[in-house]
Amino acid sequence: MKDNLLTGEAYKQEKEKQELLKKEKFNELSDAFNSVFATSHGKVLGEWLIKQCGFFENSVISGTNGILPNETIYNEARRSIYLELRKYLNSETLINLEIKEK
Repeated sequence: MKDNLLTGEAYKQEKEKQELLKKEKFNELSDAFNSVFATSHGKVLGEWLIKQCGFFENSVISGTNGILPNETIYNEARRSIYLELRKYLNSETLINLEIKEK
């Protein structure tokens, strides 16, 4: 069982390898999302996604007896989808998707 454990330098190298793979995957997804949303069809898709996820909407739902927790949790879960995707977008893409021109 002890043979399966990484110690010292081997552990450090494995951890660095995993971090590099994680960063490469992040960059791959970021490039993909930004490329898609840079197109006219991607912009349509992005605006639809923002609306469906309720990004600009208030997540909290109030009823006659106060806040409705199930509905609020549902709305926040929807919103969290776009918030997660947003981490991959560069500032130019965010501006193009989220700021409406008058």
